Amino acid sequence: QDYNLLDTLTVKENIALPLALSKVKVSEIDRLVLEISKKFGIDHILSQYPYQVSGGQKQRCAASRAMVTNP
Repeated sequence: QDYNLLDTLTVKENIALPLALSKVKVSEIDRLVLEISKKFGIDHILSQYPYQVSGGQKQRCAASRAMVTNP
């Protein structure tokens, strides 16, 4: 299964990517990433890389990235 996570970025950076591309302020990005990661229960793995986490955690990371922009 492929979650389209970038292996060279941490979980936090993967979740923050759509916000950074939208030129959201860094302080706001940090707040939103922490908020969404807590909702998905992955706030404890934000500093890890995708290849270091389980498949379920990768899936939650991808879902967090999709939801962080409030689509």
